[in-house]
Amino acid sequence: MFKKIQLICITCCLIILYLFFGMTGDSYALSGQDGVSDLSVIINFHTKCTVEGEEVTVADIASVTCDDSSICEKVKSICIATLSAPGTTLRLSSDQVADVLRKTLPAIGISLSQVKGTVPVEIVVTRVKGTRARKVYAKIYREYVFKNMPWKKEDVNISDIKVSSTNFIPGENNITVKVVADSSLPFLGNTPLSVVLFRDGERVGSVRVVGKVNVFKPIAKAARNIKSREIISRDDIRFVRENLADLPHDVIVSPEEIIGKETAHSFRVNEVIRKRDIAEPLLVQKGDIVTILISTPGLLITSKGQALEGGRLGQMMKVKNIATKRVVLGMVKGQKTVQVAF
Repeated sequence: MFKKIQLICITCCLIILYLFFGMTGDSYALSGQDGVSDLSVIINFHTKCTVEGEEVTVADIASVTCDDSSICEKVKSICIATLSAPGTTLRLSSDQVADVLRKTLPAIGISLSQVKGTVPVEIVVTRVKGTRARKVYAKIYREYVFKNMPWKKEDVNISDIKVSSTNFIPGENNITVKVVADSSLPFLGNTPLSVVLFRDGERVGSVRVVGKVNVFKPIAKAARNIKSREIISRDDIRFVRENLADLPHDVIVSPEEIIGKETAHSFRVNEVIRKRDIAEPLLVQKGDIVTILISTPGLLITSKGQALEGGRLGQMMKVKNIATKRVVLGMVKGQKTVQVAF
């Protein structure tokens, strides 16, 4: 009887342990291997995917999100395996994928304790045909973008290149190309190019090639909670390297653009600060006693006035001459200084 009770207790304990630790067959949990820390990288794996090239990267078999976009791109570019020929299929086991990540993540500054995700028991990867032509167009695309973009090459990563047709392969059967692009192209985010095809000098068609141009630059974020109408100092902001392709066009990329400016509204810590969110500070407040400058060729006259409204550098505003009681319109030239045209 006692042995039966012991057996029942042991069985119950095993069931509780099984449920508590969430065992899932042969799948492999990436997180929690090196201790506990704030999770910064989340990898959601697929069970099936297709690739065009020889390499199978993390970006092919999973979606990746993390706090730092530059680290995110590095994780996506990790090579998990290779496929030799178009039309072939590879079955990746959870152990294979986990082993590669365990070896490569530390090299880019990520520990397994910062990663969350479970690798499926098996990931089926198929290499699609037409890869050679796509590679040629991708090379043409990259070379054109790197040659014509306004960015430094080390700040740029090109991804998600898509080709509309692979019927012609440049360089084969006397096919030559000319790349055509909009002159106003910013080379940021989704960037389309047209590859015009010629055979023996005669046009035979064109292929649309679109890729995502990722540009990584330090951008301004609030280093603390900032109130509306505060004058921003260097200690109020920090610069974090982010992908400009995923951000509004008017983010701030240099301290000179923001230090000394006034906030148009409040900011939470780590919030991105945009150019539209700041302005030149008010140099004249409504009711201030100001110096009125009246300039004529060879003569400068000054008098005292009272500001009837606030004004920023270069703005026109109304002031009342204290001596004459006359209201005049002048331009803000400095701190409590307004110049009036004579």
